[in-house]
Amino acid sequence: MKTTVYDHFCGRCRHGGYSPGRGPVCKLTDDRPDLSLGCMMLEEDPQKLQAYARRRESQPRVATGWRAWARRSWLDLGWVSMVGILVWWVG
Repeated sequence: MKTTVYDHFCGRCRHGGYSPGRGPVCKLTDDRPDLSLGCMMLEEDPQKLQAYARRRESQPRVATGWRAWARRSWLDLGWVSMVGILVWWVG
């Protein structure tokens, strides 16, 4: 399950709702929220906040950005080194 911006704001807000036809909606405006700058009407609901925290904890940690690149680079460097040593030893 991927966490979205709507989950971050609407998933823990007292005013957050869901419409089958439109997706996440705000109960105050009865429209899809525009979260480009955040939400000024965010009221955290303790029950929704606990459910949000449980969802976040259940998601596996995935390396992204420079960490994923560094992990791949070190693995590639290891393979290249092993092949180089093998070629040197055989040749």
